[in-house]
Formats: sequence, C-alpha cells, structure tokens
Amino acid sequence: MGYEKYVAEFKREVLAMAAEGKRSIAQLERDLDITSGLIYKWQQRYRVQDEQFQPSEERAEQAQVR
Repeated sequence: MGYEKYVAEFKREVLAMAAEGKRSIAQLERDLDITSGLIYKWQQRYRVQDEQFQPSEERAEQAQVR
C-alpha cells in the first residue's frame, strides 16, 4: 500500500505536531509508526492554512506548469 493510506486529517495533525517542535521528526515517525522520511515529504507537498490542508506553493506551481 502506498502513501495514500494516510488520510488528510492524519497528515494535518502530524504536520501540526512537527511544527510544534516538541519532538523531532524522527521521533514522531517512530512514535506514530510512520515510514522514515515521510513527514519531510509531507512538509514539502502540503501546508496547513486556516485549518485547511493545501498543496505547498511548490506543488501548486508544479501543477500550474502541467
């Protein structure tokens, strides 16, 4: 199963925890049983704005080019 098994709400919560900085990214991945490096990928792909889960600016620009 690919990365799509994680729902947007879970990703949003994980990204919020990562932004808090109380635990390292590696620790969050271990605690939540997430594949190593996945949170960094989510940080590059998504952003949380006004409680909404949206593509990062980089991803939005890539989509616009396509």
